[in-house]
Amino acid sequence: MAQTKKAPSLPVANVQISIPSGNMWYGRFAMCVIQMILDSYTYETPGWKIGNILTRNIKGSTIWRQRAELIQGALDTDCTHMLFIDVDQVFPANTLRRLLSHNKPIVAANVAVKQWPSMPTARAWREGEAKPIFTTEDSKGLEKVWRVGTGIMFIDLSIMEKVEKPWFKVSWGDESYQYGEDWWFCQQIEKAGYPIYIDHDLSWEVGHIGDFQYQHWHIPQEIREETERIFSEGTEEEQRHVLGTATKRMEDKAIKAQQDEAIRDLMQHETAGQLQELKNAKV
Repeated sequence: MAQTKKAPSLPVANVQISIPSGNMWYGRFAMCVIQMILDSYTYETPGWKIGNILTRNIKGSTIWRQRAELIQGALDTDCTHMLFIDVDQVFPANTLRRLLSHNKPIVAANVAVKQWPSMPTARAWREGEAKPIFTTEDSKGLEKVWRVGTGIMFIDLSIMEKVEKPWFKVSWGDESYQYGEDWWFCQQIEKAGYPIYIDHDLSWEVGHIGDFQYQHWHIPQEIREETERIFSEGTEEEQRHVLGTATKRMEDKAIKAQQDEAIRDLMQHETAGQLQELKNAKV
């Protein structure tokens, strides 16, 4: 009798959801975490079997220390992967499964920053300059980046043995080169020889909670085009203050008409309350 071949066993991913925070969480964020854990156990992930999902929260005000302790805690509990999520993020329920399925050392979301007009956190190093990487409605798949924030970042922990400590560090008033703990971490990953990616499709669905929920479709096309033009033709001073420069140039043009156009677009996405917030905001 012919023997039936057994299907090859899938690798098991034991994932720590790592949450650095102060004393407060947004309710919308907490619901996203709950829905993501339920989704991860309910549905299959191509190429993987999800084992344990641990949730660890370290409270404090020194974010570089909290992030380092979260990674160390994941390593100490034999987790294979870790997902950084900040408490001011909202995201789809299948976020963990999507990021795991990419099989990359690090994949992050290109989060829109909390300002109007918003800007992306991801940067590419091109022609000696750190240039913004915009996520648009047409952006698809993965893109390799130079730097990105850690607001939503998925890490294959097997790489950490090659990553030099300190894993996280911030600048202290050096105006010639300022950086946050997330950019320092990207630098250490780069030194260890690993690429960093962003998932454009996921990034488009992620929201950054503030007084207003900032997303990539809040970045007007004019800002994207003006930013790219500044990095192509502008002075070093303009490039250092790219958002302010681009915004001022927009104001010199038809800023009111552009804001009205953005508000009309928002009507397809936002609640009436959020729409009114934008109408009352100063650009």
